[in-house]
Amino acid sequence: MMSRNIRVDEENYNCKFCLNTLETMEHLLVGCPMITEVWNVCYGWINLSVVPSRSIGDHFRQHNLVGANRIRQIRLKFFWCAVVWMIWKTRNDIIFNNYEFHLQNLLQGVLFHSWSWIKVYDDSFFYFLSQWCLNTGACLLGVRIVAWREKGKRNDYKDIV
Repeated sequence: MMSRNIRVDEENYNCKFCLNTLETMEHLLVGCPMITEVWNVCYGWINLSVVPSRSIGDHFRQHNLVGANRIRQIRLKFFWCAVVWMIWKTRNDIIFNNYEFHLQNLLQGVLFHSWSWIKVYDDSFFYFLSQWCLNTGACLLGVRIVAWREKGKRNDYKDIV
């Protein structure tokens, strides 16, 4: 709003997540301490290590799986877009709908949107949402998931995908 010369109270220019830094796109999507926590949780799901970047473009370009095929690369890009989408959507809900930020709600949205977008795009993606939520990294890589189940008095494995 500041860049469009729309006048609002000074505190309304601050980030809606940390409340104490001027909101820029870089700060909002990759620099805010609250959002850094979002990225860290998401990276934990997919077992990805990246060097923190304060540039959105550099941040996006870091999301390449070395040696991964094209489909896996695209799945990772969808995942990145779902994180950014949920950050932006949550920010707008805070501003326009008096929404109170809850990290867990944002993370659930990331899981749902990334799964649904990949499912629509990728015909070879046969995972259920429950599988995606429990083992996002394996699903992203296309790993066959094995579930533990009880059969009679003994336990055995059952292929799910």
